[in-house]
Amino acid sequence: MILASGDVWVAIGAFGQWAAALIAVGGLYFIYRQVKTATDEARRDRTAAVHVQWADREFRRLLTLAYAYLSVDDLGDCLAKIRAWKLAAHAELACLPRSLRDEMAPMACKNDVTHVLTFCEDLCLRYNLGEIDPLSVALSIGPQLLGLFLDAAWFIYWQRALNGDTVYGELEATVKELWRGSVAGADDARHRHVLAELTEGNPTFPLRAVCAPPKDGSIRAGTAEELSRALAPAIGRLTPTERVALSVTGTAEDALQTAAGWNVVLMPRSFEDRAWDPAAMYRLAAGLAHRLDELQPAAVEAATERLQAGDPIAAALR
Repeated sequence: MILASGDVWVAIGAFGQWAAALIAVGGLYFIYRQVKTATDEARRDRTAAVHVQWADREFRRLLTLAYAYLSVDDLGDCLAKIRAWKLAAHAELACLPRSLRDEMAPMACKNDVTHVLTFCEDLCLRYNLGEIDPLSVALSIGPQLLGLFLDAAWFIYWQRALNGDTVYGELEATVKELWRGSVAGADDARHRHVLAELTEGNPTFPLRAVCAPPKDGSIRAGTAEELSRALAPAIGRLTPTERVALSVTGTAEDALQTAAGWNVVLMPRSFEDRAWDPAAMYRLAAGLAHRLDELQPAAVEAATERLQAGDPIAAALR
């Protein structure tokens, strides 16, 4: 069939449009591949930089010092470490006690601990935003991050009481994701074996309530420890109405505790504590701290005895 000259030009025009569309699609795909390659390379570079920083000799030294302070043997050890932090004359004074007492071993300063946890928070922020490779981080650093969070839980929840309930939130979100095993790319037996170590059991927090006394030394250490032990079961017996009555109301700033006064730190039983309501417990802890600040030392001891006898918190702390 012979096409008329007009039809030929129409066909040529249609072919040209299709060719232009194909070229445009190919160009867009080429640009996409270039952007993806550059993004992947940048991600690999950031991941490599994280590994280099984590393995850096100076950072490992600070991490060891931070671990020595953050690991606690029991409630008394925890209270002693909170007191040492409160009494530190300045942030560079190496005076924070170690769990394994060794007079020859170096002690951490406040800046050492803060630096390590801030580095981990930044690392986890990058992890959560997808800026670094999740599988690489999970396999190499994941177990250490989980262990650090469990050891530092008392400190993290204490800092939230003082500075807001989002402190070190990226770190907590990351370790919970690692614990649940929801890591993209874990597709072979070796990956699953390493991640299985992270997902075994349900990590628990041995300390449920910590009542740290004011730094003025008006409360003896024994009273604070006894109060903490008596408060934990009493909180478990609270009804929702009683919990609200004891809690701070108002803005988030109203729930902040002060470093100089009583600090009440409440923690969940485990990662999967379904009864744990972070916002509610945060405000409850602030309300209890404010009540304790209003009591004289003798009244605190009397309140501790009443709690030990099974009295409700509202009746004991008044």
